[in-house]
Amino acid sequence: MLQLKNKQRGMMLLKVVGACGEFPVRLVREMGGYYDYLRRIVTELVREGYLKERRMKGYRRRMVRSLSLTEKGLLQIKREDPVIAKIIQDHAFSPGGGQGDWKKTLRLHRSAACYLAALRLGALWRPGREKRSATVDRLVYYSAYEFHRMYGSDSKGSRVSGVFFYGNIYFPVCWLGANNMFWNQDVEQNFREQLENSPIGKRKYYGGHILLGEEWDLAGDLVLHGINPRTRMIRFGGEISFYYTTLDRNGLALLRLILDSFALRQFQWMLDENGVCGVRPNPEYLFDLQTIADYYEPPNAKRFPIRPIEGHFFDFQMSAMERINTCGARIYPIPSQWLELRSAGPCTNAGPKGGR
Repeated sequence: MLQLKNKQRGMMLLKVVGACGEFPVRLVREMGGYYDYLRRIVTELVREGYLKERRMKGYRRRMVRSLSLTEKGLLQIKREDPVIAKIIQDHAFSPGGGQGDWKKTLRLHRSAACYLAALRLGALWRPGREKRSATVDRLVYYSAYEFHRMYGSDSKGSRVSGVFFYGNIYFPVCWLGANNMFWNQDVEQNFREQLENSPIGKRKYYGGHILLGEEWDLAGDLVLHGINPRTRMIRFGGEISFYYTTLDRNGLALLRLILDSFALRQFQWMLDENGVCGVRPNPEYLFDLQTIADYYEPPNAKRFPIRPIEGHFFDFQMSAMERINTCGARIYPIPSQWLELRSAGPCTNAGPKGGR
């Protein structure tokens, strides 16, 4: 029998699933730690009745497995953490489970992926006074459902599942699947206007959309759609930025740099001091898709815009760039170990070799 106490993996899984309403089994591997160990805990929680597992057919008739919290699981959380139990019971952070409705479940799964990113970044996410009065040096996360619930507005057509706030900048965050990347520009703009006119969004500035995906190769598909003016999917242009990253360790480290401009400056200085690449206003390794799209030259292109002649990207981004870079630019790999070596002080030459 599992020991379900605070700070143990089993209790953590119960809280995460409860906070999300429903949680996709495939995202368990992104929760940190050994996947096989986590998967065994999930199996035990289902077997002992703390969690319920549903199976349903998703896109292309693929089987999707979803976890939801049972009454027994909620009672166990109440014993260990009454505050989280009340958040779950009041549906303060996410709505109730989809109960087998695929469209509702899909929306909950998207929200779960974004919440997991916030959780692993250490963001302040619990609804309440502490979050509303958080200082500018704290990373804060609001789910889209929580925002609409607090301020009485809704934009169900929006792909945004949550919003990061850091300082006076906000970043809408979305989870994209390879089979559903539809995007309505008017609906997304409406969500931003609602946010900026709300008490939590006033005097905040837009920093860009965060697009989360499972694989870096998905960025190639996004670029191909983004430069197509007739696409129904994400389209580049205007003042909107799209930063693409993933939920693995490297992707989350990159997300920290995107959200925290001070950490980014420190990181750039470290790379410059060690001769990896120079400091620049919007480094291409942040993977802003509008910047990345400049490396793609469509076949039979009649116009000849100015294309980049070189670029620096992390080694885990190189497979995507090999597909996107059709203009012949020289691309240099940055070893991902540099993401683990960023520091606040002067940099030394002790890091891995990379760059030019």
